Amino acid sequence: MNTTRIILTVTFAVLLASCVGHAADTDVIAPELLGTDSENAAFAYSPEGYVTVMFGPRYYFPKYAAATLLADSSVASGVFTGDYAANGIHKLGFRIRCEADVEVAVAASVILQSASGRSWRNKNVQVSIENGAWVANNIEFTLEAGWTRDGGGDLAAMWAQDIKNVQNIGIRLTQMGNLAQTYSVDTFVLLDSSGSVVGEAGLMPARIMNYFTRVYGISDPSKITDEMKNKDSDSDGMSDWNELMAGTDPESGNSVFAAEITEFADDGITISWPCVLGGEYELLKRDGFDSEFVVIQVGLMPNATHLANGKMEFKDSFTVDKGPYLYKVILK
Repeated sequence: MNTTRIILTVTFAVLLASCVGHAADTDVIAPELLGTDSENAAFAYSPEGYVTVMFGPRYYFPKYAAATLLADSSVASGVFTGDYAANGIHKLGFRIRCEADVEVAVAASVILQSASGRSWRNKNVQVSIENGAWVANNIEFTLEAGWTRDGGGDLAAMWAQDIKNVQNIGIRLTQMGNLAQTYSVDTFVLLDSSGSVVGEAGLMPARIMNYFTRVYGISDPSKITDEMKNKDSDSDGMSDWNELMAGTDPESGNSVFAAEITEFADDGITISWPCVLGGEYELLKRDGFDSEFVVIQVGLMPNATHLANGKMEFKDSFTVDKGPYLYKVILK
């Protein structure tokens, strides 16, 4: 059996998320919308444009888990940031789907952060406890629609100012009860008063925004330029953006998205590659140099063991002792 060089291709579906664990009142919004991943929740990113949030069972009280999904404003020509009033933006549309029958629904709220530093929330979000049921939501950008914030002051005046300088918008899901809960959130759309779509954006990973905040001092996703994305800080041949999406370190030349064959055995070949929380991978195989790559496995997602090791493995049992074999790993 001949050793072969493994070819990797990386493709991306732009979806980002953050998850934070708290031990406080569920009404309180975290000061920062971009948090860190929690052990009690995981994310899956769909090519169709929605994000699935999976809360595991909880065994200790009063701790609960909350996941914050932010609109990726950088893919919507900046319409998700700035002056909503001047741009004729009237409401936010999205859908939420329950992925398993539950007795209690998650608590959901839309969150909005202004350049003033003030954060707003709207808890008038409808969700279902029925498996597979999408629930459509349309949240108007008027104070009367249920927007509120902590602290005193003239809410009407502050809202009028903040809706003209929006920096981030997203949705926050909070686990309720101690049983596992899984929900999906569809792509965000901004609508005008007639219901026409003004802008559309997927939902993006907090680790990416956190990187650009640390390196470039920006907290607005629309400020991430192509130059920043295409920069190769560690000169390893892979752009910073692609490394962040793949879960590797853009500042370390030793951290690369590269696969390796970890075991040759009579019953198959084991391939290993770096993995990231929420990543979905496809594995393709080519028998010799004269054949075409064919998909041998789809929907590969890392489990807790993979994430702890930072590596994902797959054993290809359909091999014969002739080689060479070439493999291609694709991050969806």
